[in-house]
Amino acid sequence: KEGNADMSKFFDSRQHTMKIVNNSLYGALGAPGFRFHDLDNAESITLTGQQVIRHAMMKGNEWFTKQTGVDKEYVIYVDTDSNYFSAKPIIDLMESKMGKEMTKQEKIDVTYKTSQVVENYINASWDEFCKHYLNSDKHFLNIKQEYVSESGLWIAKKRYAQKIISEKGVLISQMTNGAKEWKLDVKGMDV
Repeated sequence: KEGNADMSKFFDSRQHTMKIVNNSLYGALGAPGFRFHDLDNAESITLTGQQVIRHAMMKGNEWFTKQTGVDKEYVIYVDTDSNYFSAKPIIDLMESKMGKEMTKQEKIDVTYKTSQVVENYINASWDEFCKHYLNSDKHFLNIKQEYVSESGLWIAKKRYAQKIISEKGVLISQMTNGAKEWKLDVKGMDV
């Protein structure tokens, strides 16, 4: 966020390496040939991960319901470690109150702010979640907004494309000193 690209790349590589190590250990625990094979541990990792992502989805839906007054599913896509919400209901609500359509920049600003508020709302719920579901007073659970997209196309699980305007809390235009305002993120699709 401070603009140090080298440190950003370093810490991003570091967290990605830890993610690979953790996923590898999880896979090894489930493999019968692994010295420390323990199917119960492997299954508990899977089930805990599923419960965590479901909780984040439920809390996100809860926040949107409180804002809009409409109780429905606001998650547009769920992945192994991600929830994707649309800020469109908030934009529609604000435009309705203002009586006019927002500019593109206003919509981007609302989308970005909405992502931050929803992130904080979900993160405020982890203490209670961990106490109730994991019987733990200590935890390291913390979700972070990875992308804010202007638009996207989801075809199937792990097959989507999105026009990203912000990555990890930093606008693309800030990362590129205004040279580029967005980038394309494509998963599982031929481009």
